[in-house]
Formats: sequence, C-alpha cells, structure tokens
Amino acid sequence: MALLLEKTSIGQTGAVIVKLGIMLSVLGAGLSWTLLSVETMYAAARDGVMPKILAKENRKKTPIVALLLTQLFTQLFLLAILSPNMNNTYLAAITVGTSLVLIPYFLSSLYAVKIAWQDCITGQNFRFFVISVLGTIYSVYVIFSVGLRYLVFTVLFYVVGIILFIKAKKEKNESIKQWEKIVMAILCIIAVMLIYLLLSKKINL
Repeated sequence: MALLLEKTSIGQTGAVIVKLGIMLSVLGAGLSWTLLSVETMYAAARDGVMPKILAKENRKKTPIVALLLTQLFTQLFLLAILSPNMNNTYLAAITVGTSLVLIPYFLSSLYAVKIAWQDCITGQNFRFFVISVLGTIYSVYVIFSVGLRYLVFTVLFYVVGIILFIKAKKEKNESIKQWEKIVMAILCIIAVMLIYLLLSKKINL
C-alpha cells in the first residue's frame, strides 16, 4: 500500500498529499463515530431511559461520563485485536453489535408504518405509507442476512440494559409497567439459557 502511494502523477508531492488525505479521512471517521456513540448514551440519559449520571456535563458542556465510558469500552475492544485468541471473539462481537443496531432500525420503521397508516386514514399522502412498509421489509431482510444466531445473542446485551433501565425508572420515581416486566422476564430467561449453553460449550459465538 505504501509503495502504491508513492506512485502518483505529480511524484513525491502527490504521495504526501494522498497520505495526508488518508490521515484526515481516518481522523474524521474516528471523530464522527466517537460523537455518535457518546450522543446515544447522552440522549438516552436526558430522556430518562438511562441513568442520569450519563448526562453529566463538565464546564465545557461535554457529557464527560458518557464519553469516558464509551471510549473505555472502545479501547478494550481494540486491545482485544492484539491477541490472536481474541480475534474470533472480537469479530463475533462486531456482528452482534451490528444486530443490536438493526433492531432499532426495524422498530423505527414499524413506528413509521403506524404513523403513515394513521395519515392514510385521514386522507394524507399514501406514498409515505408505501415507503415505510418497504423500509420495514428491508429491515427484516437485513436482520435475516446478518443471521438469527447473532440476533439471539443480542439478548445478553439487552439484559445489561435492563439494569440501567430500572435505575433510570427509580431516579424518575416511575413504576415499571406490566408489559415491561413481562418483556424483561422473558429476556432474562433467554439470557440464563444462553449463558448455560455457552458455559457448557453446547453452543459458541
């Protein structure tokens, strides 16, 4: 790759420009993903669905706790790449993480279908309903493409989220709804089964 960068139409100067462009591109991508991961926690904490400590800001209005927490886990995953034994686990974690992202996409598209259908009933534009339905179908297709196996493992992460959700509810002095308790119970049961199967090596990531 380095040799290819040296071969440009304007010689060595062009190679330096290309290298600087790559460095800026990687820096921009890293910055954008850092902001995205922090904003996800920060916004959830502000909305009261995660502990309010994650919304804590410093004097420069930066969500410092969310920033430190997300970057700590990021660095741990990056360090895992250095170990050959951890490489497969790291790749599996990435795939599970992809499945975790796809679930909100699917739920968002379903909500769009609901809103668009209500608009259709009142005589609004039918085009938005068609677009939302197509978006939902595509979301289902992508989830199946990634693999249902990894989708099942996302339950383990949702169980961790339950702890944060309950803490956020207590901070707001709100009671947990009955249907929420049922969903959490189902997730916990599935998680216990998965942990047992993983520890007994009947299944692996």
